[in-house]
Amino acid sequence: MDSQKELNFLKALYDTMYGILTYSPSELGGIIDKETSLMHLVPLGMGINPKDFENMKSPTNPEGNAGSSENFSRFVNAIPKISAKYERTLENVENIYGQMMLANVVQDESPSPAEIEEYNNALKVLWVNRDENIKTKRYQAYQKSEDAYLYAVAAFNSLFLLLDMTKPEDKEKWDREKGKLEIVLKRARDDFKGIFEDVENALYTVKTKQNKALSEIIAKDKTLWDETFVDSVVDPDYKFHYCYANPSNWYAPDATGFTSVTISSENHDDVNSTRFTDLGGGTDFTAGLWVVDLNVDGETKREHRHVGAEKINITVNYAIVTIERPWLDYSLFRFTGWEVYPPYEKGQISGGDLKTSIEKNSLMPLIPQSFIIVRDISITGEWTEEDKVLIEKSINGGGGVSFLGFGSFGISGDKKETHEEFHSEFVNGTIKTNGLQVLAWISKIVPFCPSQQ
Repeated sequence: MDSQKELNFLKALYDTMYGILTYSPSELGGIIDKETSLMHLVPLGMGINPKDFENMKSPTNPEGNAGSSENFSRFVNAIPKISAKYERTLENVENIYGQMMLANVVQDESPSPAEIEEYNNALKVLWVNRDENIKTKRYQAYQKSEDAYLYAVAAFNSLFLLLDMTKPEDKEKWDREKGKLEIVLKRARDDFKGIFEDVENALYTVKTKQNKALSEIIAKDKTLWDETFVDSVVDPDYKFHYCYANPSNWYAPDATGFTSVTISSENHDDVNSTRFTDLGGGTDFTAGLWVVDLNVDGETKREHRHVGAEKINITVNYAIVTIERPWLDYSLFRFTGWEVYPPYEKGQISGGDLKTSIEKNSLMPLIPQSFIIVRDISITGEWTEEDKVLIEKSINGGGGVSFLGFGSFGISGDKKETHEEFHSEFVNGTIKTNGLQVLAWISKIVPFCPSQQ
């Protein structure tokens, strides 16, 4: 492949996953809102060691492993750069939100008695104890039905968006499969839409209204922030806040909820998102999709190589993991009557949109809200001899190759910058990668704040 074909293939991977997340096959919407979210593709994969997250704490597992929960909280709180590729900044969500807890109210906003009553009634629908993140059974049932619907959307999109209806074989496959997928989607939709109108109304009320004056809300948020600090198990001088995952056993080999998708270098581009190119998604791979670490005279040297194969197919099983931060009140971002001292300029936390945040060099324009994990990765290509030699050397530990990556996937060896380990087999022309990797992160765009100088 030449460099342009390689970048097109990487863009097809981004657009495919972005399309699966954002395309809506019904009036209920997609998995994420593309207007308020940004997806970041991880270069060279992010290897996951399940032992790091084993038996994490959760609202339903309060006696879980504290060390695993600390690992997860550190893992998800880095603020990413505004880019289509995943890069961490030096800031994290806890630090910036902690600064917001020093906010001063300069223009109080008070609700009417009717709004207070409506808001409090909404809380009763959703929470047994909001501070401890204990949800009502009704809200839990809603989330379970929502998960089933989103899983059905992912399965539908994973097939529909990847077929070229101008090809007889693809049209035949769609005609064969669509009935089954549409039945599953309709059933999940019917189990979700309308049945939980009380929960949906309550969620909207909590999102758009308030039951206290802004000064009271900030005071309550500060109390929650202070009371939910926990001690680190590895650093006696460090305190932090737990973050939770849904599903909580996402790291486990027997975790469910995965959907299969295949991306081909010959894929047509129905999604055609410009975000990948506009936000520098392929800048790391202009010199080639193969990334090779070589041990030379005791030092590690990294180089890129172009892929010899002209046709490549990648098949993965993927799932989406949602991040919960019960100590973070997202509604605070939409209020306009607060400032932070020492003074932040207007929009210094977030510019409200990507362009403005870049211009203002905002500190927290994005908050990671979920990530895509993949397993059972198979990469098949019409490999050249040079490709085959490189693959076999990396897997067998020969030729001084200490790490091999392919675009957004780690293949084998030890990634020097993070010490993540990757293991694969090469069987009949197919690279079969073992274990779990993070393929992409999805961030929520933070509203403009602070709005006061």
